[in-house]
Amino acid sequence: MDMQPLVKTAVWKCVNCQRHKPRLARQLMGNLSAVRVTPNGLFVAADLDYTGPFNLRISKGRGQKSLQGYIALFICLNTKAIYLEAVGDLTSATFLLALRRFLNAQGNCTHLYNDNRTTVRGADAELRAMFCDTSAFYADVAPKLTENGISWTFIPPTTPHYGGI
Repeated sequence: MDMQPLVKTAVWKCVNCQRHKPRLARQLMGNLSAVRVTPNGLFVAADLDYTGPFNLRISKGRGQKSLQGYIALFICLNTKAIYLEAVGDLTSATFLLALRRFLNAQGNCTHLYNDNRTTVRGADAELRAMFCDTSAFYADVAPKLTENGISWTFIPPTTPHYGGI
């Protein structure tokens, strides 16, 4: 008679044995996207995220008012270098200005990913409306992106690990 199944069952049901020798879960790591593992230049593939709002001051001194502003964060997917750009608000015009300054400072960017975290999930309906054919934002942004040869990718909601960092 084989005692091994009986011993395994007894050890499995024993609370003290399970506490002292727990079975560890092993997380499988997904494959990295081709954009992240292909050697390219700096900021050829970048991740875009907004942070804020912050109080920004135009100049030093007493009595100067602070304005509410945001920071556009561009992260290189190959080297994880960052580029920060201060923006005044979240309109398409200020985004285009920040994108133009980023392209002038860092060179050509071919892939731009937008990190879709829970902070922007509330604005998901507005983002979908922006990129529809009838949207004014899409009409402003799409020609500029195609003019520079940039492909813009939105990753699925609640998956920050999917395409960006």
